[in-house]
Amino acid sequence: MINYNKRQPESTRNKTRTLIVDGHPIIRQALTRLVNQELNLGVCAETKNANQALDAVKKQQVDLAIVDISLEGKSGTQLVEKIKLRYPNISVLILKMHDEAFYVEDPLQVAEQEHIVNEQATEQIIKAVRYVQFLLRNQIFGFTVLVEAEGRE
Repeated sequence: MINYNKRQPESTRNKTRTLIVDGHPIIRQALTRLVNQELNLGVCAETKNANQALDAVKKQQVDLAIVDISLEGKSGTQLVEKIKLRYPNISVLILKMHDEAFYVEDPLQVAEQEHIVNEQATEQIIKAVRYVQFLLRNQIFGFTVLVEAEGRE
C-alpha cells in the first residue's frame, strides 16, 4: 500500500516533492518527519517496496526519491536503476545502513550505545538531505547520492 501525503497540494507546493522507500514502517515515519522538518522539502508519498515506488513515481510528480538499498524483493539498487532509466530528472538519495552488532559487558550501556549509533545515522541523513537541498536549489537535477550510516535494524 502506498501512503500518499493527504495534504500534498498545499503541503508540498513550492517544495521538493520527496518519495520515501523503505521496508520498515518506523524508518519511513522517521524519515518522513526528518524530511518534512526541512524548509524546502515535503514528502508526497511513502512506499515499502520497489513496485509501489514505481507506481508512486508514475502517479506523483516526484523530485527526489530516498531509497533504502536493502529492500525486499527487488533491491534498492534495481529500483534506482529503473527510476534513473525511466525518469532521469528524479534525484535519488540511497540509504545504506550497516547493521553491526556490538558486544557490551554492562547491559545498561546497550541503550546508550544504540542511541549514539542512531543519532550518528540521523545526523548523516540530515547532512545528506541538506546537500540534496543545495543541489536542487542550484537546479542540479538527476543526481544520485549514497549515504552509508551505522545503524541497527
